[in-house]
Amino acid sequence: ESKKWCELCWTESHQNPSPADHIPSRMLPTACDPHPAMIDEVLVQAGGFGAFQRRAVLLSALCFACAGDVTILPSLLLPRLKEAWRLEDVQVALVTSLFFAGNTIGLVVFGLLGDSFGRRRCVPTAVGL
Repeated sequence: ESKKWCELCWTESHQNPSPADHIPSRMLPTACDPHPAMIDEVLVQAGGFGAFQRRAVLLSALCFACAGDVTILPSLLLPRLKEAWRLEDVQVALVTSLFFAGNTIGLVVFGLLGDSFGRRRCVPTAVGL
């Protein structure tokens, strides 16, 4: 008789699973363990808030700061462009709208490309553009 394995947690399948049957190999809820782990439980099992978690928080904060810079950019540049190019208020509004429309389209396109080809290939290209 061959054993059947649970495809989600890679343990033997159970007719009536209970937490005492096994410990799932990952923290996400599975068919054998339908209750998701809380963040404090995961941190305790991982050994606490260590160097990896600090690095992840720092990189996330850096990404949010860069995203904020993109949002502030038009308000810093447009007054100078208005003077240099002698733009009217309607034209300045159009430039602002086109800037954010292009930003949105770029985020969607490079997000889909990153999902298809991997972030390591797409991020340098997106930053270069």
